Amino acid sequence: MNYNKKTVQDVDVKGKKVLLRCDFNVPQDKETGAITSDKRIVAALPTIKYLLDNGAAVIACSHLGKPKGEWKMKLTLAPVAERLSQLLGREVIFAKDIVGEDAKAKAAALQPGQIMLLENLRFDIREEKNDPGFAKELADMAELYVSDAFGTVHRAHASTVGVAAYLPAVSGFLVARELSVMGKALDDPKRPFVAVLGGAKVSDKIAVINNLLDKADTIIIGGGMAYTFAKAQGGSIGKSLCEPDKLDYALQMIQKAKDRGWERDQAEVAAFQAKNSRWLPDYALYMACKRHFGMRSWTEWEDADIRLRKSPEVLERYRTLLREDVELFTYLQFLFFRQWNKLRDYLHGLDIQVIGDLPIYVAMDSADVWAEPESFQLDDQCVPTEVSGVPPDYFSADGQLWGNPLYAWDRMQADGFGWWIRRVDGASKLYDVIRIDHFRGFEAYWAVPYGETTAKNGHWVKGPGMNLVGVLTGWFPQLRFIAEDLGYPTPGVQQLLQDSGLPGMKVLEFAFDSRDSSGYLPHAYIENCTCYTGTHDNSPIALWREEAAPEDIAYCEKYLGLNKEEGFNWGMIRGGMGSVARLFVAQMQDYLELGAGCRMNKPSTLGGNWEWRLLSGELTDSLADRIYDAVRIYGRIDRKKDESKSE
Repeated sequence: MNYNKKTVQDVDVKGKKVLLRCDFNVPQDKETGAITSDKRIVAALPTIKYLLDNGAAVIACSHLGKPKGEWKMKLTLAPVAERLSQLLGREVIFAKDIVGEDAKAKAAALQPGQIMLLENLRFDIREEKNDPGFAKELADMAELYVSDAFGTVHRAHASTVGVAAYLPAVSGFLVARELSVMGKALDDPKRPFVAVLGGAKVSDKIAVINNLLDKADTIIIGGGMAYTFAKAQGGSIGKSLCEPDKLDYALQMIQKAKDRGWERDQAEVAAFQAKNSRWLPDYALYMACKRHFGMRSWTEWEDADIRLRKSPEVLERYRTLLREDVELFTYLQFLFFRQWNKLRDYLHGLDIQVIGDLPIYVAMDSADVWAEPESFQLDDQCVPTEVSGVPPDYFSADGQLWGNPLYAWDRMQADGFGWWIRRVDGASKLYDVIRIDHFRGFEAYWAVPYGETTAKNGHWVKGPGMNLVGVLTGWFPQLRFIAEDLGYPTPGVQQLLQDSGLPGMKVLEFAFDSRDSSGYLPHAYIENCTCYTGTHDNSPIALWREEAAPEDIAYCEKYLGLNKEEGFNWGMIRGGMGSVARLFVAQMQDYLELGAGCRMNKPSTLGGNWEWRLLSGELTDSLADRIYDAVRIYGRIDRKKDESKSE
């Protein structure tokens, strides 16, 4: 491919009016609108200066933010014009519109060596629609088009694509430099060649992805596009960004990548298949069938023979029919485990271990239930008879209707709890410590008749208790567990926890009830427990401080001896870290002292959960030093091992 495109140096610009597409989409202070970084403006200077120094009259244009065709003055380019003027040391004429009377008049009067900046292109809805009329109006103001907005050249907008139909077009220095770098990387890449792609839409990157599939060794998909790829593979993405009409295309690209890797990794894949023969064939067939039936739940598949797994012959028929997809989903699992194991080995090299969640229940729409329906409380058509939940409590007056199918504990016990042994064995290959979510459900579980709209009308049913827990601890004596024993600490649950020998959970945010003594107070802990500042279901400390009763906060401050110098959050962390609890866990939000808007999950709600992300730059050296000092003070680090590393 020829990457040597014409640049501003290849054409005569003297005396010409030049429409210059820049990328002035600069970060701004949300309150004041002040520019917080001018890097993108600085990046455009070489092209601008060249044009001005060589006698061109420059009509610069750019977008800023996402006004969606509305005139939002917080997104005006006026501050950009002011900063550009400072950097150039000359006046930047600012047009109060885009292709209106002000812009056209100022463009007509513009002289060689002068520069003007149009108002935010995206104030006009026609920009993002690549409207020919809008593109023509932009082009009519100039004699030459220069593309220098590398960050937006992939978008088919009027100012990036449309104007090129009406004007001679060349690249600016910024675009030319990026094309040169990309050309070298694509034509003669160093191996391994890893391409990282971001952005919101798969549709914007189709050509790029297709091109890279034939060149790169690995492609990493990030940004909003990742959700389309995740959903295409059967993942749950909630309300995250997705292009439904590109799901099949995403899978086609994944298939293309698989075809390249399948032959290359054949020996490793075969070994992976042999090692995971107990679950992998069913999972791969289940996912292939889901794709075949439009990614619908297996309970909605039209063919009852495969939906109900009526015979080995039916399974084999579908394996043959869907062979390519079966291979695809097998290969995806192979890649996941290869990548995960490399990550885990890396962490272990840093003496970091991974705690993983093992929810007590699994989803109805899962390979687990489809492959072994006899292990669940289902009727002969695989419809649940009762489903999971918890009764009304502090978090919800209606209880929580989870809707997972319940286990057929009698049948599981008759089989020696083989299903659970296999599940925990699989989890042990991913995690170093396993937190059993809703451990109390092993003692007794809340069963809600299928079809109920709330969890109110459920009832307690005795669970397997030590019959199961004893089997798991016996099979995995070296594996560490955490029992999530929160909620309804009945004598039965307490006895099960004691009999199992597993550490329960102590949550500091539950400790400070000024009206009553609490077993969550650090002085009441036994060593065999895990202390949390708060869980994913609780508010971060800073938000909890605002929400809790003033007398409870006063009690907390008095109990922990909190002071302004240390800070409320760090005093809470000290209280947990300094306890006798064998393991201490704090949310990153608590270390960062974040509050509203940073909660991970609100029980019994849909949407708006699990959206908080750790941002680049938030993990600072000073924070690392403070955490390190705390864990050393309270003996939560192996001092000898740590000292040997520093020598």
